[in-house]
Amino acid sequence: MNLLKQTALILGFASLSISAWVMVRGWRKRIALEFGVVCLVVSVWALSFVAGATLQSRLATDIHLFFNILVSPLAVMLLGGFLSTQDLFTRFLKWSSWVGGTVLAVMLAFAVQSPYDSSPFFWLLVKFWPTMIFIQFFNLVIQDVFLKRNVNFEFVSRQKRFLLYLGVALVLGCCTFDHIPELGYFLPS
Repeated sequence: MNLLKQTALILGFASLSISAWVMVRGWRKRIALEFGVVCLVVSVWALSFVAGATLQSRLATDIHLFFNILVSPLAVMLLGGFLSTQDLFTRFLKWSSWVGGTVLAVMLAFAVQSPYDSSPFFWLLVKFWPTMIFIQFFNLVIQDVFLKRNVNFEFVSRQKRFLLYLGVALVLGCCTFDHIPELGYFLPS
């Protein structure tokens, strides 16, 4: 088992335990439930990647790709929920991530050939659909840091938000290494 599969396995079990812990502890808070669902989706996404790569299973690969699509609208909703006012761009991003994700998921369900055999544009869309998370994250940072708009971060003070934003940017940046072979695989997911 290579380093990418090992870290995906660790990520899958860690996300599953974080999801369970957050949902049990904060089941009355909407933001905690949304975060728990995102962690659960990331867990299934990572574990199905390991299963698909280890067992060479088409079903596990399709589940991984489906959850790759699903993580985007859920995370966009979670990040958009931190904004006090929903501007036009945020609403457009939420709407387009759900509609586009639904279309991609239906197309994936009816895909006859295995991934990457044909229609490279479709598979690139499926593979990079979570890029909308980057866009929503940078929208949140711009509105909070540069435009000084109110955000709903009751759990992190304004002084510590920089570290939170830096950590999220680092994690999102490292997630691209297994999708872009030219960047290398030295930083696992």
